[in-house]
Amino acid sequence: MTVVTMSKQEFSRLQVLLDVQSGQLRIEDAAQLIGLGRRQIFRLLEGLRASGPSGLISKHRGRP
Repeated sequence: MTVVTMSKQEFSRLQVLLDVQSGQLRIEDAAQLIGLGRRQIFRLLEGLRASGPSGLISKHRGRP
């Protein structure tokens, strides 16, 4: 099993998404903080719910 660490950007996304999940931050505010659209926030939240924090790590890392 390969251990992959989160980048700073992925870690900051995790913090923002956890705030959204806990109700401390609105979707619109999270989208503005991260610099993505609302739909992308929903996609990231779905990945977070399905796979936990590892769902936010790029699947292309380590590939050419």
